[in-house]
Amino acid sequence: MKLFNRFLIALCLSTTLLAQAPELKVELKNTSQVYSVAVSPDGKWMATGTIGKLFLWDLEAGKMVQCVKGMVYPVFTVAFTTDSKSILLGLGNNNIELWDMESMTRTTTFFGHSTMVKDMKVSPNGKYFASLDHKNKVILWDIAKGKALREYEIQTTIVHTVDFSPSGKELVVGKMEGSILLIDLASGKTVKEINNKPFNSDDFVPGMSPDSVAMLAVRDYSMGNLVIPETQKIIEYHGNMITYWDMQSGAMTNFMKLNMSPARGAATPDGKRAVIRSGKNFRLLDLEKWAILDTNDLTPADFSPVACDPAGKYFVTGEVDGSVRFIEAATGKKAMTLYAFDTTDWAVVTPEGYFDASLGAMGLLYYVDGLDIIPLEAYFEKAYSPSLYRSVVEGKKVGTISPGGDETFRNAMLPPSVGIYSANESEIVKELEETLSMTVTDEGGGIDEIRLYQNGKLIDVKYYKEGKPKAGNKINLNFTAQLVSGNNIFRATAFSKGRLEGKSKPIVVKYNAPKPASTLYVLATGVDKYENSKYDLNFAKADAEAITKTLTATQNAIFKEVKVKLLFDKEATIANVRKAFEEIAAAAKPEDTFLFYFSGHGASDEDADGNMTDFFFILHEVQQIYGNPSARDPYALSGKELKDWSLKIKAQKQLILIDACQSGQALENFAMRGPQTEKAIIDLSKSRGLYIMAASEADQTAKELRDLGHGVFTWSIIEGLNCNADFFEKDGIINVKELNLYVNKKVKETAQKYNLSPQRPVSWEYMNDFPVKVCE
Repeated sequence: MKLFNRFLIALCLSTTLLAQAPELKVELKNTSQVYSVAVSPDGKWMATGTIGKLFLWDLEAGKMVQCVKGMVYPVFTVAFTTDSKSILLGLGNNNIELWDMESMTRTTTFFGHSTMVKDMKVSPNGKYFASLDHKNKVILWDIAKGKALREYEIQTTIVHTVDFSPSGKELVVGKMEGSILLIDLASGKTVKEINNKPFNSDDFVPGMSPDSVAMLAVRDYSMGNLVIPETQKIIEYHGNMITYWDMQSGAMTNFMKLNMSPARGAATPDGKRAVIRSGKNFRLLDLEKWAILDTNDLTPADFSPVACDPAGKYFVTGEVDGSVRFIEAATGKKAMTLYAFDTTDWAVVTPEGYFDASLGAMGLLYYVDGLDIIPLEAYFEKAYSPSLYRSVVEGKKVGTISPGGDETFRNAMLPPSVGIYSANESEIVKELEETLSMTVTDEGGGIDEIRLYQNGKLIDVKYYKEGKPKAGNKINLNFTAQLVSGNNIFRATAFSKGRLEGKSKPIVVKYNAPKPASTLYVLATGVDKYENSKYDLNFAKADAEAITKTLTATQNAIFKEVKVKLLFDKEATIANVRKAFEEIAAAAKPEDTFLFYFSGHGASDEDADGNMTDFFFILHEVQQIYGNPSARDPYALSGKELKDWSLKIKAQKQLILIDACQSGQALENFAMRGPQTEKAIIDLSKSRGLYIMAASEADQTAKELRDLGHGVFTWSIIEGLNCNADFFEKDGIINVKELNLYVNKKVKETAQKYNLSPQRPVSWEYMNDFPVKVCE
């Protein structure tokens, strides 16, 4: 790897609540300075501009969903249109581009500036936008027509900012000499000039306070303005000071000395809070009391981008390290930090050390405890929090918080160290079975569970519940694994008593044998009719039948045979499901593929601390989903039992599809898609080496989906398997990852088309990709 790729900066993100608490760190690989940041007026999107790239975050899902790259030039300014349907980009080539948000394609290019655009604002009525360049030229544009309406050459040394008045009838332009111009859009004439009296000796009054003298001394030097529409006020930036002006009267109403020279600012929509920023200096202001509420030190940044979300809950800052920080407008507290690493990878982290991230980004996160570097996997069970962004925004509990601090990382011990060995490592063998040895060393936290994976699939697990932790204790184990043709990649993990995970380096054993034709085993369950009729659904059976029909078309293409077991309605009992699992476990070989599809109700339980205890697939005989475990648990398939069956089934390629709908009567208590359930689904995938895709929202009523005849999630899978998902590599083969990408896109589009609530599929791809369909 080249030197510049090896030069990685580690940024500490966590302020420890307890001494010696592990700190979450991020390797800043493939990140670049954030030059601009904006949140859409509807609050659904956030855009950040960097060198040649625009990153788009879906704030409803809480993750980065798109990267527009190849722009060549930096994206120095961004601004959404008032309807949130388009975004304006001010580029380093002096041009401005308008992009459509739905298709993310460029629709208009605005030409007119001869130097870089440094500020850009959209008018309140959404018809116009104003842009300012480094030669003090201000251009007023008609967005719909893509043409310039007026150009203004401001006669001054420097103009730092441009904005619209609250009425949208005037431009607000601040001259470096201190005066603030209000320029009428229709006539192009200056209709008001605020702070137009130069400082002179007549301004001195005997007995003036030093602060007043200082205020007068900087009155003729301005570094920009911030318009507060709600209160009809303007904050003017000066060297180490700000002044407050009333737009109607033109009078200065207040001023404040600062130990910084402001460069950028933002205000909440209600006009009660504002932030002023210059590089690493950040000040939170209470505009009603005209007081500084909080002082923060950010990462030094030349461009100092800052914005406010339309709800007025967070101020958002773009940083030189490529991050975007969310700061509470009420308190100034750092709520979370968002990272976009490249075209696909992203991460959300909190100061306490919790995280949510794409799989690729997880390789860039790790913990430091003193001088020990601890891989992310060690804290995965404790610190991974799916939908973390939404949990923070909605004020939900993250982790185990107590008045004394965050219990997740209290008294953390190092995870066990793990080594796995084979006499035939990196060799080519001819024998079908391979003996592996493993050594697990207690590093002080004890040894609780040991797992062995082959090609990403869990093949063996052992538990050690007895014995007290003692550093230096070792456990030596031997395993026998049946090899598959080609590379066999083995890795092992071990958990401490506190559920911190250590992992081994992978080893490879290559089996030299003809690749046998494989079989696809399908167990599809759909439950429309329940013994308790109040839980009846409409499309579960149709969903399962359609998925099966689509998959059987793969016979003689990828698989030598497709064996299907269907269980519908009264046949979908726990006894029949277990029998089907037993039959597949007895027949499936490592080279085979197993698919489990479930359509029906799903449920999850939480303990008193909000931690999920288990997830349940609700089968036909269940009489009551919530409130009476004895009426549910014996007749439902639990997540724990599914884990056990996945281990018994030797097929190394396993795909689980979950389309679990909510019951109308159970709606108030239904926790199907809370973060805890998402985490349970992902843990099921990670712990067993399964590829899981699940509907993230409960499917809508039959009336709302009448045109489809299926649930949104299942319909999207069917459309994908009908060769529409072959859009990534376009090689005639649909892989699971391609199918997942397509389903995520299609579910969102379909929900919007039918005016349904937002749908966010949950998926996890901890194992290797594999094909599921060949397209002719």
